[in-house]
Amino acid sequence: MDGMGAEIGKQINIFSRLQKRTEDSKIVIFGCGGHARSIINVIRENNKEMDIVLVDDNAKEKECILGCKVVHELEIGHNDVYIVAIGDNLKRRQIYNRLKEDYAAHCTFLISSYAGIGIDARIGVGTFVAPNAYVGAQAVIGENSIINTSSIIEHEAMIGDHTHVAPGAIICGRTRIGNNVFCGAGSTIIDKITICDNVTIGAGAVVKENISEPGVYVGVPAKRIK
Repeated sequence: MDGMGAEIGKQINIFSRLQKRTEDSKIVIFGCGGHARSIINVIRENNKEMDIVLVDDNAKEKECILGCKVVHELEIGHNDVYIVAIGDNLKRRQIYNRLKEDYAAHCTFLISSYAGIGIDARIGVGTFVAPNAYVGAQAVIGENSIINTSSIIEHEAMIGDHTHVAPGAIICGRTRIGNNVFCGAGSTIIDKITICDNVTIGAGAVVKENISEPGVYVGVPAKRIK
């Protein structure tokens, strides 16, 4: 978990950062798939009028998603903020690291107003916390990660950078999860477990023992299959 750069228990207020907006100020979302739609939805919880632009290599001519323009490329403006909206950890990390070289000060993180954030929880820059997710007291979430819909990160858990906790996953208290980890939908990591970097946990799997070797783990209890 390198460079936590987090606020304590609250979202960086992207809306106040854009109070002195010009006509060109906007929130830039990199990616235009399902995850981008989730992020647009959360932004609209607080501000129906905020200018949002999506950037994607596969943008179609005059494409528009949920009322937001999609373009092939875009320079980040002085008053803009951005977030990377790609579910795949590797692709999200690659884009995030590339953008960070030139635009680190413009990266934000985003927490749904319908998420629960415990006392002294820390959320890293570039991270998205979806509706109905819960991040418990003194939990730490790294950079550029996804805490998806209705997932639970319990007290004192630590989640690394570029990690994706899928909908309905449960990370119990004092668990340690590394970088580039995917916890599948409905999976459960019991308390005080440690998971190394570059691990995929299958949907519905239950992790009852520490994982020290990268790979794909499925089943109850979870076992490595490759």
